Amino acid sequence: MFKLQFKENPNRSIWLVGEKICLGGDKTNDLVLDGLGIDDFHAQILIASDHLILKSQAGSCYVNELPVDGEYQLAANDELRIGKERLLIIDPKQMQDAQLSPTDRVEPQQQEVSGWSLLAEHDKLKSRDFAINGRCVIGRSKDCEFSIPYKLLSREHAALYLEDGQLMVADLGAANGCYVNGNRVEQASLKAGDKVAFAKLAFTVLGPEEEVEEEAPSLSDEQMNKTMIRPAIDMDVALQRAEEQSRKQGDLSVEIDIAEPAAEPATVSSDGDKSKGRLIVLACVVFAALAAGWWLAPTF
Repeated sequence: MFKLQFKENPNRSIWLVGEKICLGGDKTNDLVLDGLGIDDFHAQILIASDHLILKSQAGSCYVNELPVDGEYQLAANDELRIGKERLLIIDPKQMQDAQLSPTDRVEPQQQEVSGWSLLAEHDKLKSRDFAINGRCVIGRSKDCEFSIPYKLLSREHAALYLEDGQLMVADLGAANGCYVNGNRVEQASLKAGDKVAFAKLAFTVLGPEEEVEEEAPSLSDEQMNKTMIRPAIDMDVALQRAEEQSRKQGDLSVEIDIAEPAAEPATVSSDGDKSKGRLIVLACVVFAALAAGWWLAPTF
């Protein structure tokens, strides 16, 4: 059995019994609501043995901040907004279980975390956790793991599941289809960064973080525990070697400093050779003239 409770005033509530509960501004309703945006006969909650159905005009009611189109199946902890009034669907049994001490409470087995999840692009869904650690169905039905009251979704729109660690998506015959990176698919494997859309609800796929470890050279236990022993340094020998090295470097520098530069090869000017040649020719001419004069001179 459920009850409808005002969120701002928990003391004000009504049990959901009988066939239906009428909500609106008129005083004949089972729950009278005041304020702007509330019609006289605004909505009804139909009561069945195991579920609740909200009936209203399209867009006049919101469940969990998303508009309801006609009919919607309610569940415990849903938040119903009509005008400015916010109402909660309360299951008293769940409240009793929450008040049990830790020793009385039976904790469910922890499910292995896969690292796969969806990040909603719609502002009103960004705060929700869409972690995928097994088979998850997304749709309008409250029986879905990811239940979203969106009119373009089918009751069971698509399934997300893991296959050998790989995230898969499968269309469950939805009228408005499933899309991966803009392409409609019946079944597809997903990777981190893919854009997957159910009708017009878009999500980004987040994958498990891959840890890359650098392989270090493996050492045996014997090598790890082995003590390294280095020979002791003989200081006398070290000093002697240092002095010899210093002396060699000093001798080398002296030789470099006092070495005379190599003599440059002598060069003979071509102009000097020409002058000497001219003098020799002139001397020959003078000598020939003197000889000729002596020969031709008369003898007395």
